[in-house]
Amino acid sequence: MFEAHSYSGFYAWVSEWQISVFGSYAPFLSFLFLLAIGVLPVLLILTLIRKSRRRQPDVVGAANLRLERAIKIRNAARGVFAVAFGLLLVALLFVTFALPNDEGEPVTFTVSENSSVPLREGSARLVGGEVGTMFTFGQSWWIGEHRKFFAVYQVPGLNREGASFFVDLGPVDVKQLPGLRQRTTWSGLLVKGGLPGTTRPMLRDAGIKVSDPYYTLYPDRRTLQASYFVQLGQMALLALLLALVSIFYNRHIARIQREFNTAARPTV
Repeated sequence: MFEAHSYSGFYAWVSEWQISVFGSYAPFLSFLFLLAIGVLPVLLILTLIRKSRRRQPDVVGAANLRLERAIKIRNAARGVFAVAFGLLLVALLFVTFALPNDEGEPVTFTVSENSSVPLREGSARLVGGEVGTMFTFGQSWWIGEHRKFFAVYQVPGLNREGASFFVDLGPVDVKQLPGLRQRTTWSGLLVKGGLPGTTRPMLRDAGIKVSDPYYTLYPDRRTLQASYFVQLGQMALLALLLALVSIFYNRHIARIQREFNTAARPTV
């Protein structure tokens, strides 16, 4: 989940592979792919356990062995579930209370003279530039012709080491994009960083360098939170899966005890 949130490591590699092959990115598919990789060793171990059980001549001993292994797997699932659920609560608190808010009067930042006013997160207005390169974000679903777009906000011809400002255009109809280029003033919530992870390799491939640090202007706080809730949803799915595994093994343990009438419970 850390790799998914920070867009790093193997998660980033899988995501960029999707972009290079399919031209878009689905974080849920990346999540399921990585989850499958994590589950494969468990399935292999369970297969070996089943084969070993078939060769076990002692029925009572085999039952105790099966019971002991089932308890270990259930306890491991419970432990990982506790960690995942704890991280989910912490992340939910962070998204709810720690993200910048758009309350108060907006501070005006002139892009061509951004050093004249110290940059800070919060309610802001960007002036002095215009919308440049636009790029869509494949993580959000869409309805009809609406897409989730971001755009570089810059002064044409101004020599920079990289793009410093970006604007979240929101889910818009692709036919509206030409009209958005005419807007020179944008208001909303300015945050440090803020671009979804997969937009950065897209910009890099397009020859657009992103400066460090950079800032993204979101229409409001709710829009900013939406990108975090995608990761929270994936974390919740992981916690749910682990809970189901724990429930399954609880039933499996009870079935073994009923089948063989095991008198003694192995110490784990």
